[in-house]
Amino acid sequence: MGICQHLDGLCHWRHQKWLILFAALFELLWFGGYHYGYNALVYPYKQLGVFAHMCNVTNQGCELQERMFHYAFIVWVVTQMCLITVTGILMDRVGLRVLKIIASFMYFAGTLMFAFLSAETGEMLFVAGILVALSTTSTLICDHQISSMFPKYRGLAISLMSGAFDSSTIVTFIISRTAEKIPLQISFLFIACCGLVFGILMALFGLTQWAPDMSRKVWTTSSKAQVEFTKGLIITENNEENTDAKPSVESHIQTILESRYTSLSRCICSWPFFLVTIWFMFGLLRFSYFLNQMSQQLTFVFGDDVDTINELRAVSSALLMCGLVISPISGAVLDVSRAVFNRKLQSKLQETKKETSCADEVYWIHLRAIAPAFLLMAVAAITFSLLNFVKTKPAFFVGFIFFVILRSLLFSASVNFVLIAFPQRYFGTLNGLVNTVGGIFSLLQYGMLELSPVSGNSLAVGIAVVLFVPPIIIFVKRH
Repeated sequence: MGICQHLDGLCHWRHQKWLILFAALFELLWFGGYHYGYNALVYPYKQLGVFAHMCNVTNQGCELQERMFHYAFIVWVVTQMCLITVTGILMDRVGLRVLKIIASFMYFAGTLMFAFLSAETGEMLFVAGILVALSTTSTLICDHQISSMFPKYRGLAISLMSGAFDSSTIVTFIISRTAEKIPLQISFLFIACCGLVFGILMALFGLTQWAPDMSRKVWTTSSKAQVEFTKGLIITENNEENTDAKPSVESHIQTILESRYTSLSRCICSWPFFLVTIWFMFGLLRFSYFLNQMSQQLTFVFGDDVDTINELRAVSSALLMCGLVISPISGAVLDVSRAVFNRKLQSKLQETKKETSCADEVYWIHLRAIAPAFLLMAVAAITFSLLNFVKTKPAFFVGFIFFVILRSLLFSASVNFVLIAFPQRYFGTLNGLVNTVGGIFSLLQYGMLELSPVSGNSLAVGIAVVLFVPPIIIFVKRH
């Protein structure tokens, strides 16, 4: 602990937070979730004979060989989401720095496996993807805590980091484009080594042992006394010393959270946790099903037009890298919405003196700050789901743009919701549980991939409709 405290206090440069944010964005872009761009690696690995034994003796390639890559991706995502709860618990128990170092070595091991994939070691793809998926998501969760350095623009900071993570598919895009000149093995070895070094440097000098708003120091005895004093300051209405005190919105919300959620079980058994979990479950299913269904969808729309299909694959890979471009929009939606609802909360606090009588109503007004982002993602999901029935190139392009919007909002909005809805000390565990439930639910993809394109697209529309339910409930619920 002494070493950790020493590392935390090494540098107090005035603009340190901006350098750390830039370093986090760089890391998430170049050493982030490149496994989401697995489609770009299918052809190079097929050339190496990976899963060729699934086909005939001539190893010419077949549908089952390509489907194995899609099955591997499903395993990566589901395992990542199911195990991310462990990541959350580790973050809450041992801190950011230890978790980040563990994630860096997992990333190194997984990327090394990608480097040495061949016809004889094809099954190693499943393990490689799991290690990369879990490690990069752990890195994203750790880096999200950097947003606490920017309290006024926390939504924007989280969206930027999520956008950089989304855009990390640029790695597989570049590797696939240079595969003829630079062997896959060399490319992945370079990424593995650079990722390990950069990850350890970020853990030691970019992150603190505990996030500023989750530090264990907050929960010492003296700090608890301070919290109790703040509670008394806010709730007491007849104390003459406090009649002129105007508690900030943030301090009042924190008081409500502490009194409302005294244990982890109360958080899990609450309406807000149920709503964000339902929203994330169906959002993740729609997101991952679209990626796995892409080959089937392109064949459904364009038939045997191989040139058009290859062109659209290339364009879709480029659009997937636009997450960092879209993320400021997502961040603006989150921050502007929070600012608007904070003003409403301030007005509500000024209207009434007895705060205990309106605590529930104030709490739900507070949660409505994220509802517009939930609603916007639902609109994006229903739009590109309906456009899947339109057999034209412009419809595919427009639909894919809405898919990128969905991807940008899915993770940033869910993280923001958990951050504002519950006490900070439970964030890691609760965020992990939301992801785990979503990962288990997304196993439905295995059955959905067996459906015809029309049936699958129809079911996808139904999934998108469900996404409207949580934000509507948040908007209308008061108690």
